[in-house]
Amino acid sequence: MSHHVASCLTVCIASVDMTAGKRMPKITILKQQFIGLWFMRRTLGNAEVENKEGPVHPGRLLREAYIDPRRLTTFEVAQALKVTRQTLSDLLNGHKAVTPEMALRISKVFGTVPEMWLVMQMEYDLAKAKEKLRGTEFEKIG
Repeated sequence: MSHHVASCLTVCIASVDMTAGKRMPKITILKQQFIGLWFMRRTLGNAEVENKEGPVHPGRLLREAYIDPRRLTTFEVAQALKVTRQTLSDLLNGHKAVTPEMALRISKVFGTVPEMWLVMQMEYDLAKAKEKLRGTEFEKIG
């Protein structure tokens, strides 16, 4: 069922692309996948829903949806966020996680909500943990 749901999301995005008569920007698809997967997880409860490309780090979304379209430099965004360029670069490259403080900074600078960034980080971390523990057997206690 989870594979079917993820496939349905991809098909729905592809059909929107076809009806529009033009190619949708890559980041639009990325945002729709994230929002769609987040919504489906909430709607379907414990059903497994995965992105075929693997988990998307929130730094990637920040770069592709908010920084690149505005043609901002890492230095400019780091200044606006009041962090070092290295801290921002580590986040954008997936080497650092979005903390609650960073989520607040990002939401204030780009007009988003901090919960979006925190949920996305949690989903990313959970997907990575599942990959790491795949095939590991655990015994229930009690």
